[in-house]
Amino acid sequence: MTYGSKGDPPLIKKLQAKVWEAIPLANLKVCFHCLVTATISDGRRDDRVLEAGVAADIRIKISFSNPTEGQIKEVKGFCERFKISHCEDAVKLRQHFNDFLDENIRQYVNLVKTTFSDETPLIFIFRLSDLGAANSFWKDFNEGDLKSTIRTKLQSFPEENNCFKNKDIQFDIFIDEDDFQKVHHTLENPKECKVLVDSMEKQELKLRDYQVELVKPALEGKNTIICAPTGSGKTFVAIGAIKHHMTCPDRKCVAFIVNTVSLVEQQQAYLERYLPESVDVSSICGNNPDISLLSVLENAHVVVLTAQVLLNSLKKDKQGTEQAAAVEKEISISKFSLLVFDECHHTTKEHPYNEIMKWYMKEKFEVSSSNLPHIIGLSASLGIGTGNSGSGEKAEQNIMGICASLDVHELQVHAEKQDTRVKIAPISRDHVNVFQKTISDTMTDIETMMSSVRIPAIPHGSQPYENWVVNLCNENLGRDILTCSEHLKFYNSSLMINDQIRSEDALQYLQKKIHSKESTEMEIKLREVFDKAVAAIQDGDSEPNPGLQILEEHLFEKLSCAAKNGLESKGIIFVRTRFVAETLVDWLKNSQALQNLVKHPTSVIGCGHRDGKAGMPKARQDREIDKFRNGDCNVIVATSVLLEGIDIKKCNFAIDFGMPGNEITLMQARGRVRANGPRDDWQYVIIVPREQAMMKERDLLKEKLMKETVAKVKRKSKEDFEKQIEHLQKEAYNEYLEKNLAKQSSSQASPVPDDIDFHCKKCETFACKAKHIKLFSNTCRIVPKYKTNLHNVIFKEASSKSLPGGFCKTGKVHCESCDQDWGVRAKNKFGEFPMLKIFSFRVKRNSEELVYKQWKEFPYKLETFDTVNDVDLQH
Repeated sequence: MTYGSKGDPPLIKKLQAKVWEAIPLANLKVCFHCLVTATISDGRRDDRVLEAGVAADIRIKISFSNPTEGQIKEVKGFCERFKISHCEDAVKLRQHFNDFLDENIRQYVNLVKTTFSDETPLIFIFRLSDLGAANSFWKDFNEGDLKSTIRTKLQSFPEENNCFKNKDIQFDIFIDEDDFQKVHHTLENPKECKVLVDSMEKQELKLRDYQVELVKPALEGKNTIICAPTGSGKTFVAIGAIKHHMTCPDRKCVAFIVNTVSLVEQQQAYLERYLPESVDVSSICGNNPDISLLSVLENAHVVVLTAQVLLNSLKKDKQGTEQAAAVEKEISISKFSLLVFDECHHTTKEHPYNEIMKWYMKEKFEVSSSNLPHIIGLSASLGIGTGNSGSGEKAEQNIMGICASLDVHELQVHAEKQDTRVKIAPISRDHVNVFQKTISDTMTDIETMMSSVRIPAIPHGSQPYENWVVNLCNENLGRDILTCSEHLKFYNSSLMINDQIRSEDALQYLQKKIHSKESTEMEIKLREVFDKAVAAIQDGDSEPNPGLQILEEHLFEKLSCAAKNGLESKGIIFVRTRFVAETLVDWLKNSQALQNLVKHPTSVIGCGHRDGKAGMPKARQDREIDKFRNGDCNVIVATSVLLEGIDIKKCNFAIDFGMPGNEITLMQARGRVRANGPRDDWQYVIIVPREQAMMKERDLLKEKLMKETVAKVKRKSKEDFEKQIEHLQKEAYNEYLEKNLAKQSSSQASPVPDDIDFHCKKCETFACKAKHIKLFSNTCRIVPKYKTNLHNVIFKEASSKSLPGGFCKTGKVHCESCDQDWGVRAKNKFGEFPMLKIFSFRVKRNSEELVYKQWKEFPYKLETFDTVNDVDLQH
């Protein structure tokens, strides 16, 4: 029995203070358990979670009658199988012994383990935490059926090598009375002793030596960033830290924060697998908006959640309305004792990670609280900063900025021993194909129609051109210019698609996108231009895409080489858009060269809606990834959804096929390669137009700069590091105060005047009075009694989706005149309402006319939805 050095949690203190009453065996809280051999504070490595409590061990010993040497050897061999408490055999033994306990106490049986010595060959250990239970146990063992039951269970254990099935082995089981008296004294005087009680995890967590080094600062209570390559087990390091954290008597809730919904279930599964059964793990994300974080935390020790969910809860006051400085919040940052940020390189600018940490800093500087949570950040690549073309100074500023935002005390780094072998395969086009020439000429014709707009000298079919035309769509330039801009955007995207896949796929994309009404002279002209372009493309000769030819060659090389050697080869192709992902799968299925090599290719795209189209549900994502893991599929085509966090082992190559990004995405994509394949002259290939190859080479140099800068920051002295962190934090906090002051002054907005009207952004048709738009649940802007208050509107069908405020999407809202997308139609318990996007409207007041990108820019305070007066009883 080992005594702890830390105080008891409140629950244990309550248990210690209670009057121990004798209870029947049916209610006995029993643990088959190993002896505790280490205290929390002794500093040695221990794979167990040790919880402060009061308990005592009853040893059940076994004696043999004249055993032979062979029988002793058999018994010793039996014991050896169950010495490791987490092994599969020990789990089976535990389950077997569980059967004789009532259901209401099986949850307390954590472990069956055997020990062996020459003096006493076999010992089972029962751990009891109740005096009445101990008395009942002793009485039933000596006077009742418990002794014979344990003996029978031991003999009936269904294993071939169970030596106790051998009737020639004569044995008896017993408990020393002196041992029991010590147990009785311990439980009768709980305040005199505090033992550490094992709480065993479902699966053993074994950290490698480098992972043990990475977790050290976290175990010492230091805020830390763990920077290690993809696939190095950062999540396991974090679980090790959480497991240790659960031993702290003053612990509170633990939040494991992720950046995307797709990671919530995966990380929850890992935590549930490796944390003890006594640790309750739960999760919450934007897919279940009606569940509050506060209610989840009432029943969980650890919660996995998206950053936005936590941020929303930090902003809300107890009544669920928008934040006001003087109002008590629904949840404070001090509700947690540990925050783990997955992919923590996002902790910059306005990202939810950084917004969460601003609440932390607010408490740190304003309250000087000692209740601040411990912080752990996980990342494979901290980056060199947006827009940095290669400056080491800016790279250091970026990394130190992330450290300051996370209040880091120590940066832990594990470098790759061997980099993934990278190859750049440039695409050369000898001539312009029919699709490219036709669409580029069409775009020039449309630009000529836009005489009032200055057209920049940017190549068609490029990302800079798309950026320009998107900005043009956001300006208030009238219906004709807006319609032309939308068409240019679609044409530009089709050229980018044509660069990657077949011309017929790019044409299919255009035909799906360009379907606007021909209500104006300009729209009629645009339709004529489009029809002419389609006819020219269809009449032209179809030509193979050189990029697809290079992709086919590299896939053939990898897959055929593996097949010849009887090996398995599996890879991921990263692409720019969902449309490209889906059409590339179709191409793979129809490729003659790959038909016997590519097995059931599939795509994995994001969950969210894009351009009015639903994404891939999480359940389907999981199914497709599982097919890849178990070998039913050997090629996945994916968007950026597979870059971060998703665990995909046995992938021995990856291909960047036109995926945009920077040094971080490059490192993450390469990190998907977890296994070596045959003839690995390359593991990661970048297939890119020749004119973009230099940009990819720069990304490789930026990655090298990032690694060098991380190492430089790691080498800083403790004093220098802390001084810089303090300076950066004060700068950031002062900036936060200035912005917050400006926000508070703007929040004193006046009510909406009667003379403000909303008009369609595209055709200027009147939609509604601003005063008829109401605020619901702080996040949704809806139009109650819309049959009276919303004009010139049509509703279209759309896939169902859960939305904040208890809403469920039932359709889309469009302008009746020009088909402009105005928002969604959604219903909740109060009825069905149009939910408007302010970006889709011109806001007019007298001669003034403005376009707002977001509702937070609207300078007036909308009325809150009235659950009595705003409900349309007829609908």
